[in-house]
Amino acid sequence: MVFLEHLFIPPKGGHSWSHPSTIVATFSLCWASFLVMQWTGLTLPKQKLKRKDQVEWHSRVISSVHALVLCLGSLMCYLELQDKSREALVSGYAVWPDVFARIFLGYLFYDTTNMLVYYKYLGDKSAIIHHIIFACAAAYVLGHSIMAFPFVWLSLCEISTPSLNLRWHLAVTDQKNGSLYVANGVLLTVLFFASRVVSYGAGMWHLWGLRDVWAAPGQDPLNTALVGLFFLGYVLNLYWMQAILNGVLRALSRSKPAKTA
Repeated sequence: MVFLEHLFIPPKGGHSWSHPSTIVATFSLCWASFLVMQWTGLTLPKQKLKRKDQVEWHSRVISSVHALVLCLGSLMCYLELQDKSREALVSGYAVWPDVFARIFLGYLFYDTTNMLVYYKYLGDKSAIIHHIIFACAAAYVLGHSIMAFPFVWLSLCEISTPSLNLRWHLAVTDQKNGSLYVANGVLLTVLFFASRVVSYGAGMWHLWGLRDVWAAPGQDPLNTALVGLFFLGYVLNLYWMQAILNGVLRALSRSKPAKTA
């Protein structure tokens, strides 16, 4: 397909990482890290965990590292796109959005295959379908060199992921009643709300203001479908926000007796 040309052929004048090998390297590095942790038990807590929890523990460690990389990418993309034209924010090649979108795509390939290989422990049909859809969306974005600025606020959403994973780590090690669990829950709520509700919502509003660019005559109709996918992602974040808020309220209510005792 013509739109995949950019995905497999590095753009002229692009960064050395703006290359298909970045996708392969990310995929390989994630898998290598996971297997090393599996064989050595590196990062596992002292207490013994079930095999299922061990596998998910390692998977979440890689998830957190990837999230921090994307947050760095969000900042670098934002700095690169300062003072760019409205057209350049949506259409046209930009170095760091391209590079970090390739890293993101490589991670999605890893995480999808990881869930399939360890389906017995990590099997989640909805998560697999979610990854496949967003991998296709990322490939389309790379192939067309579009949506550079939206990548800023989309990747910033990952800032809440390490806290989300830490909550799971604390829960599986029976620390749900501790002060760290409560404090992390509050932090997760704040980060999730700031990035996935406020920043994401502002980004969608900004993107709607650029509809004369991505929905202009002659533009690919799939651009509109992609924006629709972004909107569905926002609705899903609002649903998750409610669940996280309910969870932190329950944690706070459990901590009250300990404080008054």
